[in-house]
Amino acid sequence: MKMEDMRDIIEKGGKLKFGIGFSLSTWKLRDLKKYYHKYPGRNVCLCRYHMDWDHRFDALRRWKAQVKKELNLSEDCPDCASIPSSQALREFFCCPRKADCNACTESERCCNVQSCNQYYQPACVSRSCPACVKNIEKLVCQRCCDAMPTISHQHWTDGIYKCKDGREKKTWDFQTTDSPIQDFLSSLDEYTREFLPHHNRAKFLDHDWKKLFDNVSENGSRADRIAVVMDYANSYSHEHRDEHYQEFWNQLSTTILGCAIKIPVANLTDQYLSKCGYTRGQLVQILKDNGKPPEVTIMLSGMTANQHHDTAGVQHFLQHHMFPWLWENTQGLKDTGALFHLRTDGCRSQFKSARHFRFLSHFQKLDWTGLMKPVHSHFESCHGKDISDPECGRYKYLLAMAELRGKIFKTAKDAYNFLKQHYHTTKSFEEKHARGIFFREFFYTDAKDIRPLACLAEVDTVKNARGQ
Repeated sequence: MKMEDMRDIIEKGGKLKFGIGFSLSTWKLRDLKKYYHKYPGRNVCLCRYHMDWDHRFDALRRWKAQVKKELNLSEDCPDCASIPSSQALREFFCCPRKADCNACTESERCCNVQSCNQYYQPACVSRSCPACVKNIEKLVCQRCCDAMPTISHQHWTDGIYKCKDGREKKTWDFQTTDSPIQDFLSSLDEYTREFLPHHNRAKFLDHDWKKLFDNVSENGSRADRIAVVMDYANSYSHEHRDEHYQEFWNQLSTTILGCAIKIPVANLTDQYLSKCGYTRGQLVQILKDNGKPPEVTIMLSGMTANQHHDTAGVQHFLQHHMFPWLWENTQGLKDTGALFHLRTDGCRSQFKSARHFRFLSHFQKLDWTGLMKPVHSHFESCHGKDISDPECGRYKYLLAMAELRGKIFKTAKDAYNFLKQHYHTTKSFEEKHARGIFFREFFYTDAKDIRPLACLAEVDTVKNARGQ
């Protein structure tokens, strides 16, 4: 809708409500609009491998539509395979998934009964299955290839782009390419050897973690482990203020490190449950009435103006916020050898680097970890979305809505104080049917206070590894 059309609608409604003397100029509307327009949906990262697969399917779909026009066909070519979606294209390259493990031979047997109808068979994804290895030949017929010998598609490749200052940088991105249809089909067949194993691993890792996170207490029989999902959110960039110097010289932003903890109710102290407004018996009964195991998810969020998003920030949060909170509000975990299951993405500056792996190797030697045993797992490459992400997204949405209504945050600590006062939901844990987050905690750290642990500030190298 154009600004002028919006002004006419608002002015017409204003005259009906306030009288014929009501008027609204376009300039005034522009001044008001920025405080009341609705934000669109949040941006998320997508898996490059799955995007590539979807691009290939879209290219094939468009090519078939062009062939249909070229050959004046009223319906799709009967000699070509019918592929309505990218999921159908995955299934086209593999044998049908079996209903259960009883249908498998001894050499094909999987690790659990549910696996057969969830994952493609190993021989299929490795392209060594004789039954489906040549399925590419059934995808399109020769008549269609002759009618439309080229195809336009998005190809993942490296390219050079120029910066404003004249510098040239190399980057990888999808670029539109025209290729012979036979080369495209050969490339698609080759890409299945990379993509299908990736798809299987991503599903397996997600299902494996879900089985742990959904029942960390094993229906109340265990109180010796917790499960943690940790991830940095993209820094929230605060709104510019026309009357403030930051409009020209500075951009205020706030970093949020989300940490969702699944913990058995038996490990929470009575004092903490009382702070949350429940007794132990009440909480266990609510969970039981809703068919949930006796465990809850608590969200711990670290906030700072530090923009580095690195291993030092993770270590500082664990040492000064998360573990002190654990020892103050839990029981039966400290100095007992309890398991600390941690799942993160594969960001090399945070969780998949030499410094972080060294931190894990020193974990039980650090006096503040309470002898907990770390079990760290990662998402599949290019995957990394979990319960922490929508929570941090909600916090940024609350900040954005507050600023659109005139709230001014001068520092990241102002944003921290605001969230501490406004994070409560309108529904109780009972009204949510024991789903979602049970309680939320916030911690603030000054930007200059974040430092790597002294014993891990530098990563040792192997001496004489190169004859030196």
